[in-house]
Amino acid sequence: GYGWAKSKVELIDTTENMTLRGNYGVYFSEGEMATITDSALMILADGPDTMYVHADTLRTMQNPDIEEQSRVLKAYYKVKIFRQDLQVMCDSLVYVEADSAFDFYGEPVLWSDENQLTADQIRVIMVDQQLDRMYLTGVAFVASQKDADSFDQMRGKEMTGYFKNNKLNRIQVTGNGQTIYYAMDQDLIIGANKTVCSDLIIYLKDNKISRVNYKTKPDGTYYPLELFPPDESRLADFKWLEQWRPLKWQDVYTWK
Repeated sequence: GYGWAKSKVELIDTTENMTLRGNYGVYFSEGEMATITDSALMILADGPDTMYVHADTLRTMQNPDIEEQSRVLKAYYKVKIFRQDLQVMCDSLVYVEADSAFDFYGEPVLWSDENQLTADQIRVIMVDQQLDRMYLTGVAFVASQKDADSFDQMRGKEMTGYFKNNKLNRIQVTGNGQTIYYAMDQDLIIGANKTVCSDLIIYLKDNKISRVNYKTKPDGTYYPLELFPPDESRLADFKWLEQWRPLKWQDVYTWK
């Protein structure tokens, strides 16, 4: 009921097209629990949408909460994820196979094309291995870079993001909504809108912000770019973490 292996260990789940790799592994038949460490890597194979997950430790087990065949994956610490349309960095995660849900903990940051999303906790739901929606709770923040010093920013208490064809399509902000949104004339920034609004919806096209719908008593100011005060250009809790973004699957092994 127990076994271990070391050096180039692989645990393969053909049902879920999942492979766990590392240099040390332990397996218990009770609960079908396996733990992989030392360069641990999970590969969820799906052609161009294959997902790579690295952490100090990966652990997979039968889900004790439901009777049918289903697994739970836990990854900790220093987690990084690469998929062509989504990248993540966080301290730890839990993946529940039955719900197709990833929960990211410990200062999670998620990148979707031009958008960087941060929150106290992020949950991503997948349907048929496609990105469906995500929930950001705590101090939720979305940022995208317009030029070297200018960033579109959205901040709120909670956010719900919706995907279409694996691209972020819409973000709903609930509670304490704040935005900085730069106005463009072709490729030039000509001004900045800074607005406070409890609830708002952000619409995206090709993962770029196309419009913002302010729903509840918006209070905003438009500044021509030359009159936009530099000390007004960052919302509270702004941070830009592009230097830690994995750009290829091998980058999941690089940590700050």
